[in-house]
Amino acid sequence: MNLDSLFKVMHKQAEDSLKVIILNKVASHYLNLGDFAKVDSLNENLLALSKKINYIKGKAYYFLIKARLHEAKGDYTKALEFNLEAQRIGEQNKINEVIAIALNHIGIVYFIQGDYEKALANYKQAIEIIKARRDTKQLGAFLNNVGNIYYNKHEYDLALEYYTRSLKTRTNLKDEDGIANSQNNIGNVYLELKQYERALDCFKKAMIFQEKTGNKFELAYSYLNEGLVYEKLKQIKQAEESFMKGLEMGEELNSPEVKRDATSSLSSFYENLKINDKALKYFKQYSQICDSINNNNIVKEMAKKQLSFEYARKELQLQNEQEKKEIQFKEKEDRQKIIISGVTLGLILILVFSVFLYKRFKVSERQNRIIERKNKEITDSINYAKRIQNAILTPENTINEAFAGAFVLYKPKDIVSGDFYWYAETEHNKIIAVADCTGHGVPGGFMSMLGYEILQDVVLKENISTTSEALKAMDIKITGTLNKSSKTFRDGMDIALCAFQKGESILQYSGANRPIIHVAKGILTEYSPDKNTIGGDIDGSEKKYTHQKIEFNKGDMIYLFTDGYADQFGGPKGKKFKSKQLLEVLKEVSVLGVQEQKQILENKIENWKGSLEQIDDICIIGIKI
Repeated sequence: MNLDSLFKVMHKQAEDSLKVIILNKVASHYLNLGDFAKVDSLNENLLALSKKINYIKGKAYYFLIKARLHEAKGDYTKALEFNLEAQRIGEQNKINEVIAIALNHIGIVYFIQGDYEKALANYKQAIEIIKARRDTKQLGAFLNNVGNIYYNKHEYDLALEYYTRSLKTRTNLKDEDGIANSQNNIGNVYLELKQYERALDCFKKAMIFQEKTGNKFELAYSYLNEGLVYEKLKQIKQAEESFMKGLEMGEELNSPEVKRDATSSLSSFYENLKINDKALKYFKQYSQICDSINNNNIVKEMAKKQLSFEYARKELQLQNEQEKKEIQFKEKEDRQKIIISGVTLGLILILVFSVFLYKRFKVSERQNRIIERKNKEITDSINYAKRIQNAILTPENTINEAFAGAFVLYKPKDIVSGDFYWYAETEHNKIIAVADCTGHGVPGGFMSMLGYEILQDVVLKENISTTSEALKAMDIKITGTLNKSSKTFRDGMDIALCAFQKGESILQYSGANRPIIHVAKGILTEYSPDKNTIGGDIDGSEKKYTHQKIEFNKGDMIYLFTDGYADQFGGPKGKKFKSKQLLEVLKEVSVLGVQEQKQILENKIENWKGSLEQIDDICIIGIKI
């Protein structure tokens, strides 16, 4: 790492957040050099700059560096405390990089204490996060740490597998510190397997990089490892020199880990040579260092810090869930007020302007100009109704984030739509619906807003456990709402309703004239609905709605849609697109990314329609499990 060039870039950099990132890199480098005073100074500057610009990620970096500093000094309780604080900041602000690094270093603290199960659990959590972020540099380090676990458990085949994967990743990135670390660890495995020449070759390669980067901590271990090989090869003088170099470097760094391993190696070395006074001397030093590292009070303090962190996180989670419920309730009330006001205003404006325009039709040029102005006002009112309708629909990115991916293809025929979609989460389920109301344009828009609110009431307020009960309750409410006067209405809606059970690979589906499609490993399955609409029929006969349970796996696709896409006229002969052709398209695109699927579906229907008019509202939702 060229520190001079890094400092030059930092001073020229106008953006303070990038200065924080550079300070973090420089501090990490001085940490490897063992210059703890310099690390402290740089880290305090990093924190001051982060506070100045309110850069949350920078504040997390501060705690991560503090943790590594205390880890290097052998204060493992403090190291755990600062790592947990960084993890807390990462979780509260959804900074996955910080969460992963904190988990990795928490694993290192437990590893040093000899608690390999906790260490491995933290490492694997970190790896899953880093894989999702495709952060190959961090992945190389984390794979290496997992290898350390298996090495200490004497599972050398697994250790070598993880070390080799780590070396390959680090070599591709030209990460010199990382390459040296992986070479050192691979050499340790060959040493245990008694392949001494291969082990020595790995240690020599590691030293070349460590001397180049100035990483004294890793270089100290290379000397100790080299000493072990020379000892096995009966090259006593070289072995003693290498062990002493490792110990001297450990004392220079004041690293409990290095001093522990160096004194252990020297004690065994002199014991094998029958030099008992020196063997005893280094054994006493080794015992004292081990006591300081594995002190029972340290273990208890670490356990208390971990429990305190878990309790605080649970409390915060409960608080956030309560606040979320309160916000959702407030948003629902606000939406209801907007809908009522908007619908009332829209109806009044449309009725008033329609009567006025009818009476003033076929008059003078001056009156025609008035008509044109009023027509614009009507359009503006309908556009306002469209904004209201769009406001109540769940944003596509919300649905996308709730699953492994999702798309919403929503194309109203007119300004406002008779089709709508709905999404909500309860304690146990993620619930989504696609509905097709009677008519389109303004009448369809009124019906869709009515249906949306009734669906909201039924699912979120009433104690309903199945999707079929939800459809039954909707049918009762819509029929009752539309038939309060002496006149009767045959308006209603067709709907597909799905509830994905949280933590389970199963969904529950009910449909009123609308099916759903499940594509798994290239096999398409269509689940048929009940042949009863919601509302509409008023002959007094009882309607029945059923529900089906559908098992799914990761990577499967679920599709919900109205009939507008399949009913569109077009193509070379001006015929309907038809459901069969739609199913073929869904099966074909199901292997692609969700946004690519959406684009293909949109392009295909536009090409099919050509110059013909869109005949109905279109709505398709695709969900990737």
